[in-house]
Amino acid sequence: MNSRPAHDELRAGYCQKQPASCSPAPDLVSHHLSLLILLFPVFFFGFLISSFLILHSYPLALNIISVCWILFAVIWLLAAFATKKSVYRESGAQRLRYIIPLLLGWFLLAKGHRLSDPLNHRVIPRLEALAWIGAGLCIAGLAFCVWARFTLGRNWSGVVTLKGGHELITSGPYALVRHPIYTGLLTMFVATVIVLGHIAGIIAIPFVIVSFWVKLRSEENLMLKKFPNEYAAYQQRVKRIIPFIL
Repeated sequence: MNSRPAHDELRAGYCQKQPASCSPAPDLVSHHLSLLILLFPVFFFGFLISSFLILHSYPLALNIISVCWILFAVIWLLAAFATKKSVYRESGAQRLRYIIPLLLGWFLLAKGHRLSDPLNHRVIPRLEALAWIGAGLCIAGLAFCVWARFTLGRNWSGVVTLKGGHELITSGPYALVRHPIYTGLLTMFVATVIVLGHIAGIIAIPFVIVSFWVKLRSEENLMLKKFPNEYAAYQQRVKRIIPFIL
């Protein structure tokens, strides 16, 4: 007795009712294989990029910070040509009060790794997370500086001066802090210290703070003379460097 024809007839009848369950298996396998072939380069290159970022995160973060400082210097140099004429400028001796501590701070930060022990000793661990936090802070600080610089416009000066037709700017970042450029620069400086991590850089922070504090006090005294009522009210509304705190 041959049961094969009967089996084939039963299978044909079943497949007419349930066509999806009788689709050829090789087509399904080839479909999945094609998807794997298409997705493999995506996963492969994603793995390579993520591995590169993990293995090279510290040098990459350091390069990002270096580029931020270079951009800051270039932008400030170019923008310095578009300022109003000064009608008052502080003396050279007055300028030295904040230039000397600033230079000391920069020297400690930039050359700290070459100084003798314990100044060159690393106390902030070299971690990928800290490296990216530092890079992010530096980018944010640069953005805040540039925003403040272009908001200030032609009233800006690198030293304590009073410009002809000087305006009191209280909008943009100046509505958050009275000295947003110093806020941005301190953020960039602290970010660089976090990534470099040596003792000399940490010691440099107070020097930079003192430098900015001396300079901003001179600037505020000048603004109070030029805008006695407006600037006094501005001082009551807005903090110096850290929003709502300091």
